[in-house]
Amino acid sequence: MIETKKILTKITDIYKPPIRDSNSIKLNLNETQFIDETLFNKIISKIDIDKITHYPEYEELMNSLEKYCGTNKNEILVTNGAAQGIDLVLRTFTPKKKVVIVMPNFNHYEAAAKYEGVTLKKVFYTKDFEFPVDKILKQITSSIDGIILCNPSNPIGSLIPDNFIKQILDKAKEHKKFVLIDEVYFEFSKVTYSSYLKKYKNLIILRSFSKGFALAGLRIGYILSSKNNILELEKTKGPWDINSISVLFAIEVLKKKNLIIGKLLKVKNEIIVFLKNRNLKVLDSDTNFITFEIKNSKLFTKKLSSHGILVSELTDYLSSNNLLTNYIRLGIPSEENKEQVLKVFSKVMDSMNIKLK
Repeated sequence: MIETKKILTKITDIYKPPIRDSNSIKLNLNETQFIDETLFNKIISKIDIDKITHYPEYEELMNSLEKYCGTNKNEILVTNGAAQGIDLVLRTFTPKKKVVIVMPNFNHYEAAAKYEGVTLKKVFYTKDFEFPVDKILKQITSSIDGIILCNPSNPIGSLIPDNFIKQILDKAKEHKKFVLIDEVYFEFSKVTYSSYLKKYKNLIILRSFSKGFALAGLRIGYILSSKNNILELEKTKGPWDINSISVLFAIEVLKKKNLIIGKLLKVKNEIIVFLKNRNLKVLDSDTNFITFEIKNSKLFTKKLSSHGILVSELTDYLSSNNLLTNYIRLGIPSEENKEQVLKVFSKVMDSMNIKLK
């Protein structure tokens, strides 16, 4: 066997994407199921042979992102999905190999920390899903590299109070530690800290085209930070990591008014009403998913799967500290699938004696 890095020998729990039946209604990975078909077809018509045979060019996309984000081009780094952005930050800004993170969180942070040899100092939401700001502030010392915040949270779905983020930014700045704010759900929450980049040179913002623009399959995201931070991140990134088709789609969706957010939120609100009418606890959500509590959630998930509907059961969610026992994370179905989903939910809930109010 070829010798590998010692850190890799300790990794045994490799994440592999689930194999999903193509006929299933897939609501288990936070994918946005809504598209602007007119715009989609227009973009497809622009794909020519040069997009395949030539290396990608990024200048037009950088200009579009500069306008969309209200920042300078030298404060933007395009990445192969938000996941690559996480990899780059943990690879670049962790000389002490210690980062504070609020849990539960997006699973890739733990995976990336493992293969970059970074220790995550985990601080957990309270049992009432309150943000643990005091515990985080205590962890910001000279012994760490930085802090990771997911805003809004995944898998919980809620925003971090603004005054808490400001406290964290101030203390981290004082200690010269980075603060990574994951804004992957920005298009839904409408909350961003991009205007803070000038004041806080230690601030790094992570975004994606997967959620707000429904381009998860094209793997494109970006980082916002100071010019110097971007230059450091570029040192560990390949020159052509994002393909031409992804670049084309990103350019075109940024040109148009985003029509899918309103459609998704309408269906989302209808589902929230449905769940609450079944006396179920639904967590506040500023994302493209709903997290709710239901008795015997594993049985509920199994029954839904037998009807061709896939959801994410959170009882065993990584580093959740038993906070998410009997919780489900539900992506929002398309308008075409909504009635089928609600029909199956009703049937399964009736069979489990989960009654209407």
